[in-house]
Amino acid sequence: MRFLRTLLVSLAVCAAAYLLAALYIDPGYEFLQRDRQPLDANKGEICRLQKLVLVQRYAALGHGHIDGLILGSSRVMKLPPTAFTTHGRVFNFGVPNAKNPDNLAAYRYVKSRFGAPHYLLIGLDVAAFNPIDYGPTEELRAIKPLYTMIEQPKTFHDQLNTAQRVYSINYALQMARTLPALLRHADPAAAIPLRSAEYGYDPDGLIQYYDRDRTVAAGTYDWEKQYTDRLSVYLDVFKGMHGLAPEAKASLETLLAEAMADHARVHLWITAFQPTADATLSKETTYPQRLAELRTYLTDVARRYRVHLSDVLDGRRYGDPRQNWYDSVHPSPPGAARLAALLQEDERGL
Repeated sequence: MRFLRTLLVSLAVCAAAYLLAALYIDPGYEFLQRDRQPLDANKGEICRLQKLVLVQRYAALGHGHIDGLILGSSRVMKLPPTAFTTHGRVFNFGVPNAKNPDNLAAYRYVKSRFGAPHYLLIGLDVAAFNPIDYGPTEELRAIKPLYTMIEQPKTFHDQLNTAQRVYSINYALQMARTLPALLRHADPAAAIPLRSAEYGYDPDGLIQYYDRDRTVAAGTYDWEKQYTDRLSVYLDVFKGMHGLAPEAKASLETLLAEAMADHARVHLWITAFQPTADATLSKETTYPQRLAELRTYLTDVARRYRVHLSDVLDGRRYGDPRQNWYDSVHPSPPGAARLAALLQEDERGL
């Protein structure tokens, strides 16, 4: 009996020590102990982590407060926050492949850390309302400090699954692989790269594509390839898109309801395509029908929630169809500056 008691106590102590180690190392973000890059993160996950680090630093520069947020996908990431300083200190929280749950998670995260922003500028992609692919992305699910902002309360079964995952050989190996990198950095956020030869960020979250802009300036940027590659993605999306996902609408309206309760000013717009790409999508896919449905829906949303909706869908208003676009969907710096001017002009007209 004494041996059994000693064995059980030893096992309990080992289990507790292992759990403490798991809480500290946290290779899979199970416990939300730090904003740190998980192993084998893809670009979308890394970008979300980078924005977490950047927004904390930006808030610290403003005595712990952020006045406004730019939300949306990679199609808003070149929109300069400095163009909207009439609203105070604005941060660009745009991330690749963002859906409405990303926007809601970012808003709640910033609000929970620094207080509710009083200005939201939200770019909405028509494709983000696709019934086939409307929910939280894998990139969002991988970043627990963000995903927990929208995650449903865990059931007992969920907690049991977490325990089984943590007390597994694979998880122990992940901890062993993560610990050396963690120990090398007194500040866990220092493990997240904020700059590379390819891209980096301004303090306000605006992305800078160093490599891309160098090739553009040198005249070696393969615009045709970039245009075709991006267009092919949206041709596939809109050929199979039928209707707008109710869940995507619900996620957007949850964000708007919370922002209105926090007395925030909200400005919405639908992201545009490069003019030639717009014509191709309109001819070959269901894009015109889905766009018309989204316009009708957002017009009603703007009325019900008393938010502003801008119409900046005509890509010709962004300037030169090649120089002002990186490809078929992403405005280049001149195009983004023109978009900012259009949105500002529309705000001044209110």
